[in-house]
Amino acid sequence: MVKGWLVLVACVCVGCTLIRASVDPDGLVPRYQGMLKETGVSRQEFRKAKEWWREKGKWCYQGARIDPRASLLVAWEGLRTTDAAVLSLYNWRVAGFSVPEMLVWWDAGFCGCYDYETENLIGRCDRESKRWKDAGFGPQEVLEWGRIGADAREAKAWKKAGFRLEDAAPWAKSGYPPAVALPWKNAGFDDGIEWQRKHFTPEVALPWKRAGFGARETADYRSKGLSIAQASEKRAKKAEYERLRAKCRGMDVLVMTNPYDIKDKLFDVTGSRFQLISRTVALYQADTYVFLVDFGNKSAPYMFDGIARGVGAYAYTTVLGTRKTVPSLKIIFFHKY
Repeated sequence: MVKGWLVLVACVCVGCTLIRASVDPDGLVPRYQGMLKETGVSRQEFRKAKEWWREKGKWCYQGARIDPRASLLVAWEGLRTTDAAVLSLYNWRVAGFSVPEMLVWWDAGFCGCYDYETENLIGRCDRESKRWKDAGFGPQEVLEWGRIGADAREAKAWKKAGFRLEDAAPWAKSGYPPAVALPWKNAGFDDGIEWQRKHFTPEVALPWKRAGFGARETADYRSKGLSIAQASEKRAKKAEYERLRAKCRGMDVLVMTNPYDIKDKLFDVTGSRFQLISRTVALYQADTYVFLVDFGNKSAPYMFDGIARGVGAYAYTTVLGTRKTVPSLKIIFFHKY
């Protein structure tokens, strides 16, 4: 009887020992035990990863990228946190990441997620992260370069060409590669993309830029067949016109001012020819108001607007014999109709 009990106790002890030996301390089935062993990850490192998945990883199961819209929740519910952690560790270790590196990339969102509200994949999985890592980028840099639509190869090319992210952004967003942007950078253009959009080359654009012209202005002058010298002269006249116009008084002031008090004052005037005095001088009318304009060596147009300087008073006799005194103006700039 005693002997039988001893045999039973011995069997139970052996059985418990065998059961304890077959149960993994982290609850891993043999398949995942083998994957963990294959990666060379320590139990301590694995437990850190498992803890990360328990806290943050529910919506980052990268296995769901096969069919994210339909299978993400199913895939997650079919896996325990432990299983997901092992699978991710295995994939990332095979891709060449250490556990500390993985956790840094995972924390930055690089675990392959799916956003049900926008129906977009977000984040990046192990393979894409490896491409960025091999190109010399950390997770925060990847996020920044990703905002301008650059992949690892493109971002590496921009950095190799000496471009910072903020300098590369307008080029990349417009679809231009580093090979197009680099000549502009080497020529000293900080606005090279504006010139590129106007179909200039650095060689053509540089003399115009040195003369103080922008891309749009240059394109306008060149479309009119003007040289740099001609464009500079035209621009100088335009600047002088704007300067004088800022000092001009309007037609209402001219009407209200005594003609004897307008000398050397500037007026913004417009009118239609009332009576021709000579080829270059004529009386003009704005509504019922009459004034004299001298166009210098230019022919007096029928209608015009422009800037004129006051000369003084001009007296003339109407066909009815009435004596009238009106303002006399000398034209500076004008546009005829």
